[in-house]
Amino acid sequence: MTPRTIRHVDAFTTRPLEGNPAAVVDGDGLDAALMQRIALNQKLSETVFLLPPRDPANHARLRIFTPAVELPFAGHPTLAAAHVLDSEGLVTRGAGEPLRLETDAGLIPVEVRAGDPPLYTMTQRPPAFRPCATPLAEIARWVSLRPEDVTHAEYVDTGIEWLIVRVASFDGQLYAGTCEAGRDQAG
Repeated sequence: MTPRTIRHVDAFTTRPLEGNPAAVVDGDGLDAALMQRIALNQKLSETVFLLPPRDPANHARLRIFTPAVELPFAGHPTLAAAHVLDSEGLVTRGAGEPLRLETDAGLIPVEVRAGDPPLYTMTQRPPAFRPCATPLAEIARWVSLRPEDVTHAEYVDTGIEWLIVRVASFDGQLYAGTCEAGRDQAG
């Protein structure tokens, strides 16, 4: 196998070994099965692979893997990829031009503000909401709550779909929680 550069980037921090880590890998020429094996080997929540863009107007295409599955999009690996592309000079862009990163959830522009350290700001698509067809009592059972403790559920999608659940606490206060969308077979 051709040697690859694998970088561990700590997003959301300026201090090493803090923040939210992601592996960033040169992915050109790797198939999905090998990308998945590399992601499993990294033992991080996500590993992002840098690929040539499909559209030459963009700067890179990203494929993002957890140790178990490929994701259409995830925030901190996208920012980690932007940092590597920018800091290593792997792409050329005009002054003030955002990085244009292709993901399976669509094009993600990332603005780069110079500084020490630089600031990377990405813009996701607006959230899309859809109803949840699963009975609230069933959702309550998933998270070991009483049926009356779950008061509302709907899906929100900003690149990855999540089931958002409103829960009444035991003292009558409301708080929000999430659980993975894949559990709703009826929705």
